[in-house]
Order: sequence, then C-alpha cells, then structure tokens
Amino acid sequence: MDSLLNRIPSLLLFESTAAAVYLRGAKLSPGLSIFASLLIVAAQIFAGEEKWSLNKFLIFLMLLALTGLFSWNIMVRLERPDDLPRAVDGAFTVTERRAVSENFLLLLKDEQDRTWLADATGGLEEAREGDRYALEASVAPLRESSFRRAFSPLKYWRSRGVRGQLRRIKAPRPLKRVFSRHTLRQALRVRIDRLPPGSRALTAAVLLGDRDANLSEDYRRWGISHILAVSGWHVGLAVAAGCFFFGAGRRGVILCSLLLWGYCLLSGAAASALRASLMIQTAMMGLLRGERANALNSIGVAGMVLLLLNPWTFYDTGWQLSMLAAVTVTALSRCGGGFFALLICPAVWVI
Repeated sequence: MDSLLNRIPSLLLFESTAAAVYLRGAKLSPGLSIFASLLIVAAQIFAGEEKWSLNKFLIFLMLLALTGLFSWNIMVRLERPDDLPRAVDGAFTVTERRAVSENFLLLLKDEQDRTWLADATGGLEEAREGDRYALEASVAPLRESSFRRAFSPLKYWRSRGVRGQLRRIKAPRPLKRVFSRHTLRQALRVRIDRLPPGSRALTAAVLLGDRDANLSEDYRRWGISHILAVSGWHVGLAVAAGCFFFGAGRRGVILCSLLLWGYCLLSGAAASALRASLMIQTAMMGLLRGERANALNSIGVAGMVLLLLNPWTFYDTGWQLSMLAAVTVTALSRCGGGFFALLICPAVWVI
C-alpha cells in the first residue's frame, strides 16, 4: 500500500483543514473543530501506514501542526468583523455585469483593489465590463440571509471577493477606459454577439464564462450543464492545444503556462478554473524538474492555495463541486481500469 504521507500530504492537509472549517460552520467550537479534524487525518494516516520511521513521524507531526495553524487562521479570518467604511469615492472599474431576474448587478473595483456590489441604476444602466466611473456612494454590509433559507448573499458574494454593497450612488461620471483583461473581455463579447444565437451562447460560455439563461436550462435538462462552467475540462483542452503547438521542454512549459493563466483570467477566473489551473501548473512545474506530479497531491495544493488567498472560497458551491469531482475522478482512475473506469462518468453525474 502506498504511504499517504509520501504520496498525498497536501491532499491530507487540505482535507483536514476543510473539515475543521466545515465543523466550525456547524457551530462546533474552534478548538473542538480543529481537534476533530486532526483525529480524522490521523486515523487515515495510521490506517494507511505499514512501516513507520523517524522521518515519517516528523512529517506526521508537521502535518498536524500545519493543519492546526491553517485551520485557525482561516476560521479567524472568516469570523473577523469586516471594518467597512461608511462611504467611498474615487475611480471605479466595472469588472462584471450580471443579469438577476429583470435587473442587472455590477461588480465595481476601486483604486484600493476592493470589489463592491452595486445596482445598474442611477447613471450606471449602460455600464459594461471595463468601463470606468468617478463616483461617490455610501456602503452597506452584505445581507447574511435571504428569503431562500439555504442561500446566504454574504457567503456567496464574499466568495467572489466582494466586500459590501454601494448605495445612494451620486451622479457617476464616465472616465477614459484603460486597457485591462476586462476591456479585452468586453471587446471579445461584442464580436461574439455577432455570431448566430446557438454559437454565440456556447462560445461566450466557454471563452468568457458568460451564461445564457435559455442555453443553461437546456443543458441542465440534458444533464450536461457542467460543460458550460469553465473548469478543468476547458482548461485542460486549452493546455493540450498549447502542448501541441509549443511542444515539450522548458520553452514549451513556459509558453503553456502563459496560455494557461491567460485563458483562466480571460474566462473570468472562476474558482473552479483557478483550481484546475493551479493543478495543471503544479504538474508542469514537476515536469521542469523531471518529476511526475501526483494528481491527488496537486488537488490538495490547489485547494489550500485558494483557501489561504480567500477563505470565503470554501462557501462557493461551484468550487466545492469542482474539488469533489476532481478527487473522485482521480481516485477512481488510480484504482485501475475495468469496473472502476466505468464508474467515473456516473460518479461525476451524481456529484
């Protein structure tokens, strides 16, 4: 049996840290949440290890220490009261325009790199991604609950980097556009809109991460809605195309890495796409060193990096499903062919 400590320490670290955060969300105390997660990972390691050595024992202790440290850090950041300003002013860039029912919501990024939520009203009706405005507005905290009991606007928007909501926006004044990935995305969106309806919706979904309501409903009814969500499949195809054109070797890895992150940012940098990009980048870094990466270990690296960058990512349903699907597919593929290979598609469909 493979040693878990040797093969997948990063996955064990991610798994135990995520378990601690989940248990804390279930109203367990921080201390008990961390203790329970340590018991879970320790039980897996002791069940999987056949031979122990001093080095393995030291790695085991280090893994437990990192689990406790990372879990505590993430829980503290999740529960820390957000010190929001009463008002903001200055230059804001539209980073996303999203349709909600019959209205539109905007994500605006200010000069301090903070992202805010705003209604597309009061002079912002025609705002598009990449547009810049000078404005003043008051700040309101995100709501913790909604009429749908299971949905929390606070968790949903914080997982996307939003700090709060702008209210009473005073006469926004358009500013000159500055080239960025947002202006590039909008320029591509204008060109994609000239395509036939079916091609337009599918191209926008795969390239930019835009979702057409009618197309999404059709794909959901067919059970293939995951094709429209930019994730590992799309990122993998982009990198495969890069490998075909750029070849192997150091030069090929560098160019494929640029293509990888260029596509990830162009498609909107969703949590699932970031997870896949980090996994593939970890594997390509191993190739530069002449080593073959362990896919399960790469999943753990990607998960921990995203949680440490933004702990609220834990509450992103797309990210949760993406991580679960990646672990399931990889684990089943490592079990060998035959029956386990036939289980992969049904397992992903169930997830």
